[in-house]
Amino acid sequence: MTEQDTHSIVVVGDMNPTIFHPLWFSREDVIPENEAEAAEVKVIHPDITAFSAGWFDLQVTRQRFMLKTKMEAYYEPLRDLVTSTFTSLSHTPIKALGVNFETHRKVNDLEALIDKFAPKGFWEDKELAPQFETLSVRLPKIDLPTQERYLKITIEPSALIKEGIFINFNHHIGIEHDASQSDNLGHLLANILEENWVDIKEEVSDITKKILH
Repeated sequence: MTEQDTHSIVVVGDMNPTIFHPLWFSREDVIPENEAEAAEVKVIHPDITAFSAGWFDLQVTRQRFMLKTKMEAYYEPLRDLVTSTFTSLSHTPIKALGVNFETHRKVNDLEALIDKFAPKGFWEDKELAPQFETLSVRLPKIDLPTQERYLKITIEPSALIKEGIFINFNHHIGIEHDASQSDNLGHLLANILEENWVDIKEEVSDITKKILH
């Protein structure tokens, strides 16, 4: 299998899953009518809504909204879809935002790459034979002291690509607000995405290069 990337945006808060019907997105001019009518609806229920519409997949539970795509050309449209959705639902109580990138990459020397992050020498000196499973690091972001913000990176052997690795980037941003902003949280969410989008993408690209080289 060739390299595969997935991008998703997660919004944590108090959701009403039944609202998120494909036709609602069309009525709000968030997606075209023909795209909504062609959507593959998996479930519409008070506890969960899930459907696919061409280039994206959506799943909403009572606590979590997730939109994802595997098509690189739609990374920006995915962001715009999220901002349009929550601008329309500006009263939705929102607690946090997650911007996530997942990638499966082929590597030239998997053993050497793993040894860079989990040196076998440490374990072999103790007559142990380690098997690499998961490496996870969390990097706090101190540039926004008023918000809970961090980047979590997880590295695992790829389940899709032989001699490959899987890397997951989770940019978590807690959404703090005062009483005067409670009726306008959708716009606050949109502003956070717009202001941080380029930096997030560049950081993912830079760290991916450092991991693989």
